[in-house]
Amino acid sequence: MLWFILLFLISTTKAQAQIIINEFEPNPNSGSEWVELYVLPETIFPTLAPSQEPEKWQIFDAKSEIGSFISENLLPGDLFLIEVKDLNNSGDSIELRLGPAVIDSFTYEKSNKEQTWARVPNFSGEFFLSDPSPNQLNPEPSLTVTPTPTKTPTQPPTTTCTTIITNEPKILQKISPTSDPPVDQKTKSIQKKHLNLQQKLQENFQQQTRHYSSISARPKKNFKANFQQKQYSKPAIFSVIIGGMMWLTAAYLLYEKNKT
Repeated sequence: MLWFILLFLISTTKAQAQIIINEFEPNPNSGSEWVELYVLPETIFPTLAPSQEPEKWQIFDAKSEIGSFISENLLPGDLFLIEVKDLNNSGDSIELRLGPAVIDSFTYEKSNKEQTWARVPNFSGEFFLSDPSPNQLNPEPSLTVTPTPTKTPTQPPTTTCTTIITNEPKILQKISPTSDPPVDQKTKSIQKKHLNLQQKLQENFQQQTRHYSSISARPKKNFKANFQQKQYSKPAIFSVIIGGMMWLTAAYLLYEKNKT
């Protein structure tokens, strides 16, 4: 039971130890590659027994271990460098491990000559490409305000159409300015029918004119004189009147019968 409590206290103390990567240079112009590490102020290192070995911290790239150190003489707030090797310039990852646990890591896709990947702001920010500052605080990047370019409206290109006639064009029908426009067969037929109709109307008009002229030239008859010359008897006149009245009465009775 005592060993279990002691092991629990040691593991809890180890969990409080916190070291982070603050800067590293994977592509130096000369010299070795290096990693700058920072011990956070709240870090508490375990108290070691005389027979107990200090903690071993390891630095890995994407494939294998590239450096290591022990935390025996480290204090909270320390900033120190560890020499490493074999970080790829075209892109790699870097990990800080304590035993099997990965404490801090970063993956990059490129590197520039004589530039480092550094946290901005220090100890808590994201990684940016920066000028090297080993064992010093990383410089804050200068903010450069880039003016927004003004778009200049572009004029649409002028398209010039050029027609090249290689052969002399074939003239289908030559039309003189003074001549009448060409007429198709259907139009000619309609015009012909219209002309014939006009001729017939004119002939009929002339015939009617001659007929009425002949009538007006005849001597007028004296209908009154003729009527006076003829002597009609009174009985005949009464017979005509009575006969007409009988026809009207018969027509009226027939109408009433059909109505009922």
